[in-house]
Amino acid sequence: MSGRALPVTLKARPGESAGGYLLRTAEANGHVNVYQMLSGIGFRSHRLALAATLSDPMRYMAVAKELGIESEAQKVVLPRAGSTWASPVKLMDMIVPQAMLQNDLECFCPRCLEEEPYWRKQWLLRPLAVCVEHECLLINECSVCSKPLNLARGRLTLCGTCGTPFQSMAEDPINVNLIQDFVTLMKRASDAARSDAWSFWRAHEQFEGPGNTPAQNFRRTCLTLEFMVGGGRAVRHIASEIMHRSSGLHPRIHLVPFLTASPSCAGWAEEVISLLPPLDYPLCGKDGRITLSKTEACSVLGISQVVLETLIRKGTIKWPLGGRRQQHIAATEISEYLRSRPERVNEFETPC
Repeated sequence: MSGRALPVTLKARPGESAGGYLLRTAEANGHVNVYQMLSGIGFRSHRLALAATLSDPMRYMAVAKELGIESEAQKVVLPRAGSTWASPVKLMDMIVPQAMLQNDLECFCPRCLEEEPYWRKQWLLRPLAVCVEHECLLINECSVCSKPLNLARGRLTLCGTCGTPFQSMAEDPINVNLIQDFVTLMKRASDAARSDAWSFWRAHEQFEGPGNTPAQNFRRTCLTLEFMVGGGRAVRHIASEIMHRSSGLHPRIHLVPFLTASPSCAGWAEEVISLLPPLDYPLCGKDGRITLSKTEACSVLGISQVVLETLIRKGTIKWPLGGRRQQHIAATEISEYLRSRPERVNEFETPC
């Protein structure tokens, strides 16, 4: 890249996000959008490259240096708690895994922008999902054209598709007490307890399937809080979800995200299983598209890798062969095996 200092250098606002500061800088210097500003220093101008730069302190600071805004950029970058690109970040006095963050400039509180038009770092934290100050859900799409927010828009507080000001959008009021309790508990928790909570939140997301709206994330956080305090409501909720699914797969298959998340989450999943009555739904078409790795199969069956290999070698479990990469097995095969042996596998096992 070839450095070209910008005519205007803005002061970073308290708690401002890296993407928000970059877009404000582009606006102040008369650029159409961030991509045009970065093209002047030879930056690869596509969405994935920009999203990666906003979440990578080293890459972000390299770009800031080329633009001549390094001193202010240091105030907005998210510090990492480790030395690799996958290391968790430090946000809101917590160590936060990368999976808990969403892309910058994609969620906001309209009342915050109305008061002071800059993007907040705290909006990056998916489990937060709300503005505590204004007691409302964050917004992740335009209320007029329903298009999601994107990095390519030319103005920080205008919809990039229809031009609607974000400040004019109505907020969705919500009780934020549970979110406040969650944040307080997370800050006080031990590293191990905090890690279990993040693992549970991520497992619940995988259990539910695709979806990253503030409303969905709010529900996941409320359930994670129940998990943290040991309430039975979370157990009953997931058990009810499994009972109402139109799937013929064994309940343990549905609980794979929890069984593989952490020992604590796996133990919690066993509580869910203990509440479920025998389910005998017929297999449906979508069941056949789900596959399991050997690690996942071990967690479902409650056996070690050695025991699984023994079962495969004896032909008890018919694992598919061939191909360069390790083959996955259809979840229906493991499900049928479990149904034929309702008790935990106990022929050759040693504990996992």
